[in-house]
Amino acid sequence: MRPAWALVLPGCAASHLLPPEQACEEVGTAIGARLAECTGDDARGEAAIEAFAAEYRCLLPVDGLDPREAYACALATRNLACELADAYGDDLDAWLTASPTCDLVVAPVGAP
Repeated sequence: MRPAWALVLPGCAASHLLPPEQACEEVGTAIGARLAECTGDDARGEAAIEAFAAEYRCLLPVDGLDPREAYACALATRNLACELADAYGDDLDAWLTASPTCDLVVAPVGAP
């Protein structure tokens, strides 16, 4: 069985056809994928995906935000340098500093 992070969309030209929540889910998947890739620990990557799903909520759709731009956060986190991935580890808030778009896409559960 392939880990969930192996299913990350590498770049979807038809992102405007996907449901807005997909961009949010891709952020968590991208974090988990990069963490697993950089640490060699698939279980840690899976745990990050699960933590993200439990701790963050989707803010999309956002008026005026091009649907393709919504994927900038996932793309930035997926391509984070391994040195930063190691430093950020399980700190999901730190991962979300990878792109200013992240603040438009997701927010912690319970945040306004």
